[in-house]
Amino acid sequence: MSHQIKVESKLKNLNLLKRALKTMGISNIKENCVPSHSSTKCDIVADNAVGFQKMADGTYQVVGDPYYCPNGSPLNKFYGKNQDLRLSLSEAYLMEQAKTDVAKVGMKLHPETMIRNKNKTVQVTARAI
Repeated sequence: MSHQIKVESKLKNLNLLKRALKTMGISNIKENCVPSHSSTKCDIVADNAVGFQKMADGTYQVVGDPYYCPNGSPLNKFYGKNQDLRLSLSEAYLMEQAKTDVAKVGMKLHPETMIRNKNKTVQVTARAI
């Protein structure tokens, strides 16, 4: 039985992607390798199981499966829940992007003020540094 998944994303910045994974509690990130039970070389691989491969349009495709993550990995909770993985990763990525953008204008995000709206948008407060 195969557990391989491929999920397209709008994630384009590798550094923001790495920061988003770390925000999600995933610190075992390797570069230029192949996830477990896959034959696809990826730009980065999280917990040896879920990789991110850059596509021709500049976005990163998710390759692999949380099923093969080591016990205790933050990715284990996403096994069989590809949509939840995509949403959680997208939210973490957008928060990292927002932190970068507001820092450019001398502000700082306050994640503790984050509100998830019913229409799947997120609001967060930014204040001057």
